[in-house]
Amino acid sequence: MAARSPTLRGPAPRREAGNSDRRVPAPSRHGAAQRATELLGHRGARVQPHGGPRRERRRRRREASTQLQLPHTRARNPRTPHNRVQVPRSTSLHGGWSPEDRVRGYSVFGGTPYYLSLLDPSRSLQENIAKLVLEPGAPLHEEPLSILYAETREPDKYIAVLEAIARGNTRPTEIANYVGVPRDSIGKYLRVLEEALGIVERVYPLGMEGRPRYARYTIADSFFAWWFSEVYPPRHLLELDPEETAKRINQRLDIHASRAWEQIALEHMLLLRRKGRLSFTKIGKLWWHGTEIDIVAIDGENNTAVFAECKWGRADRRTLRQLVAKAEQFPWRRGER
Repeated sequence: MAARSPTLRGPAPRREAGNSDRRVPAPSRHGAAQRATELLGHRGARVQPHGGPRRERRRRRREASTQLQLPHTRARNPRTPHNRVQVPRSTSLHGGWSPEDRVRGYSVFGGTPYYLSLLDPSRSLQENIAKLVLEPGAPLHEEPLSILYAETREPDKYIAVLEAIARGNTRPTEIANYVGVPRDSIGKYLRVLEEALGIVERVYPLGMEGRPRYARYTIADSFFAWWFSEVYPPRHLLELDPEETAKRINQRLDIHASRAWEQIALEHMLLLRRKGRLSFTKIGKLWWHGTEIDIVAIDGENNTAVFAECKWGRADRRTLRQLVAKAEQFPWRRGER
C-alpha cells in the first residue's frame, strides 16, 4: 500500500488584538506547518500549526550561542591593546563585508546558524536582506509569523506582544494596554515567549535584579527584533512599492547596529576581564530616574566602577562630559569609590 503524504494545513488570517480594522497576514497555506515539520526534523510527520517544536527552538538558540565566534578586529590605533574590539564572525558574516557591515548583519540575523547558512558572502548585506527577507517568497519573508503560528495557540496575541515591545512598550502594563488584554493576563504570553521560545528577555538595571517593578522586556532574538521593528509595520508597502520600502528599511540598519554594538562592547569587557585586564564583580546596563548608562561594571572588593557609553559612530567630548555627569549620580558607594 502506498504511503499517504502528510496533510499540512496553514492557519487562516487573524485580526490583530486591539485593532479590528487591521488583519495579520497568515503565512502561506503550507508555510507554518511545513516550517514546524522542518524544525522537528521529521518530514513525514503530521504537524498541526499550533503544536510547535519548542525543544528544537531552544536547541537552535543554544547552537547560536556556542557556534557564534567573535574574532578580534583592530581599531584605528593597532598599538593600543584595549582598542581591539570584537566583531561577530562566521563564514557567512565574513567574506568581503566591512567590519561595519558585519555588525549590521549581526544586528539583523543574529547568530542563529540556520539564518547564517542562508547568507551569500559574495553579495552585499543589502542584497542578502532583499533576497532572504524582503522579496515575496523569500525564505525568511514571514519567518517570525510562521514560527509563532506553528508554536503557539493564540498567535495573534503573541504577534501583538512582540509588536508592542518593538514599538518601545517594555513594561508589562504598557504591553497589556497595547495588546488589549488585562494586566493579569499578559504574564502568560510573556512567559511563553521568554521561557519556552527564548524570543523575549526580561532585563533589570544593575543592582535591581529580581525586583519586578524595575523589569523591562526586550526582544532577545536579533532577527525577531529587527523584523518586528522594520519589516512587519510596512509589510503592505513592500507589496505596493518594494524598492522604495526596501531602501527605507536599509537606511535604518544603523539603528539596530547601535543596539548590537552595546552587546558587543559588553562581550569585549567580559573578554578583558577573563584576560585580567579589567576587574569587576558585576556588570550590566543601568537606568534610574530617567538616566541611562549603557554599561556599568563594579568591583565590590576594590571599590571601583567602570562606566561606558557605546556609540555607533563618532563620540565627542560632549558625550564624555555627559557620561561623567551621569556617573557622579550613580549611588553605589558614592564618595568611597
